[in-house]
Amino acid sequence: MYAGADNNTDNFKMASGTIAYNGTSGGGGGVLAYRTTSITGRTIQKNNAEKGGGVYVYSSTDIKGNCVISENTATSDGGGIYFTSNTATLSISENATISKNTSSGNGGGIYAENGYLTISDDVTVSQNSATNGDGLYYTGCYPNLFGGTFSKNTTTLGRGLYSAFYGADIKGSFSMAQTDDAYFTQSGSPLCFELKGALTSDFIATISLAPSLYDASSQVVSLYTGVTETTVADEYTKFSVTPQTTSASGEVLPSAQAWYITNEGKLTTTAPSNGGSGGAPNYTITTSVTSGQSYGTVTAAKTQAEEGDEVQITVSANDGYYAEVTF
Repeated sequence: MYAGADNNTDNFKMASGTIAYNGTSGGGGGVLAYRTTSITGRTIQKNNAEKGGGVYVYSSTDIKGNCVISENTATSDGGGIYFTSNTATLSISENATISKNTSSGNGGGIYAENGYLTISDDVTVSQNSATNGDGLYYTGCYPNLFGGTFSKNTTTLGRGLYSAFYGADIKGSFSMAQTDDAYFTQSGSPLCFELKGALTSDFIATISLAPSLYDASSQVVSLYTGVTETTVADEYTKFSVTPQTTSASGEVLPSAQAWYITNEGKLTTTAPSNGGSGGAPNYTITTSVTSGQSYGTVTAAKTQAEEGDEVQITVSANDGYYAEVTF
């Protein structure tokens, strides 16, 4: 179906029904959206194209209202949806489902290049497959991931999402299954995830990085300027990090290097004291004392820590008795 006309300022609306078993050697096996388009409650399935097996989006488009885009195929990019524009918006919301789509290139479920992409509400992105970015592949844009669940996608790199640009803005009910990692390849700001509000899920995402980005200075979780309803310290334990297996120069490491996230949102190789997968203590103190004596280093470190910091202290008695730490 071609959504286009000479007067492309008018809205084109598609509500209910099924678009299936169509194909093209170009873009948009099911729908080619060349004008402002609203797709509500449609089922778009088993279509094929070079780009955008289900839908090719060039102008601002809303996909919502229990719309299902499934089992579509692209011989290039964007099995379910291919979105490319410098100025248009693509909004996916209201229980839309993007599932079981396949791309021979990038973006099994969604491919987004430039433009403005927002995913919100109870959207499901699952069981898609591609070379990179089963669920979502994006480049040249900062996606707003304000809802949606990514799960059961199967690629080795970026099963949930693959970023060939910078990070994504997140808030609300957005989450990924722990097996659906978010893979980031470019050094920039934000590097990975930037908080635009509070997160409602207990687990948000497993972060994977290009080898050169594994560094103690890397800010993988950050706070958008002006946001006051949450902090990085409130959310950092909801993320985990894929161990590093390759050095920045491309050599395979003798053993995988584990990385964690501090309550400032930065990477660290120091394991968290609480056994969790995310944060690590800001202060680690190891010392010995003589029974009955106080040790000033512990007191000094305590005064340096700020409210909300985690402090890990290991104290042993050097005269065979026991050590006691009092705050």
